[in-house]
Order: sequence, then C-alpha cells, then structure tokens
Amino acid sequence: MDERNYKRLAKSIEPLLRIGKKGISDSFVDELIRALKKHHLVKIKVLKVASYSGREEIERLAYDLARRTESKVVSIIGRTFTLYHS
Repeated sequence: MDERNYKRLAKSIEPLLRIGKKGISDSFVDELIRALKKHHLVKIKVLKVASYSGREEIERLAYDLARRTESKVVSIIGRTFTLYHS
C-alpha cells in the first residue's frame, strides 16, 4: 500500500488516542505502541487543553512520537495526526 492509500484510510478513522494537559508520558507511548501493533494506523488528537499549540509544535510532537514508536507520520491536519506502523 502506498502513502496515498494510508492518507485515504486516515480520513475515515476516528482518533483512537488523545493528548491532554498531562502531555506525553511513558505509559502513553506504551499505549500508542500497543495500538499501532494492533491497528497499524492510529489517529491521535491533541486537545486544546494540551500544552502544545501551533502547527510547528504539533508537527514536532508527531515526528517525535513516530521516532519513539518506530512508525511513520501519514498526515497532520490541524491538531490531529495519524501514524502508521507496518
């Protein structure tokens, strides 16, 4: 499957995880790894109460989580991003 197909699939799924005011913890990363292994494609929403604001911070967060979970960023739209793990 190519990147376009993953982006198309990402549009049809709801966020599975949410990042709130507590931010990213080790348990969040562990939960994300489990979700990626089970679903392969995981959408994450950054809530407005989270300390991340602005496109650059959310983009940095998405790529940091992708690195930590050995996954790839499929899309970033607003405060929501999708990761893929094969």
